[in-house]
Amino acid sequence: MKSSLKGKLSNYCDYSEGATQLFIIDWTSEIKDYKPQNVGGCCSYIELPNQEFNNFAVKLSFEEAQPIEFTGLKNSAWRKNSIGQCDAIIWKQEKEPFLILVEIKNSNSRSDETWEVYKDKPIKQILDTLSQLKELDAPLPRKFVGLISFPRINKFSASIIPHQKLRDIAINKGVGIEVGDHLHFDKKGVFAVRAK
Repeated sequence: MKSSLKGKLSNYCDYSEGATQLFIIDWTSEIKDYKPQNVGGCCSYIELPNQEFNNFAVKLSFEEAQPIEFTGLKNSAWRKNSIGQCDAIIWKQEKEPFLILVEIKNSNSRSDETWEVYKDKPIKQILDTLSQLKELDAPLPRKFVGLISFPRINKFSASIIPHQKLRDIAINKGVGIEVGDHLHFDKKGVFAVRAK
């Protein structure tokens, strides 16, 4: 995967020794007041450097430590008009490989217009990223999940994108997408959205 994304990686991290959890933060303008110096883009942390960051972090957890790799993507990574990209790509290439595409929306707006955009845009970003990985002949495992997160409004995030819409995508495109701020994997590799 890493070689397939050559020239497109941002904040790449190798956790090949194994991780039981990973926090992901996209340092966008909406949370600029919290951003540490010399940090930018989508970043990963085994432990949060500040617990206040939990308010806008997405969490992945694993019942057994997993050798994973993480990367964000450079701006306009695909260099194609109207082709979206997600914020983070996490993968495991060894035994029982998997791929996770994460899209984070940091807005805490309550406007109906914002929600209308969020019903479609993050889904397109994940699907576009997947299509570009296929074009790059990246190694795509059978186990794949897209995760859309609204960490600053987590109490309401599950209702933003209709469940039927996600179900239709799973049936018609064969792509499973979840909405939440914490994705947990059990020992068998089965994933489920949990409270953070």
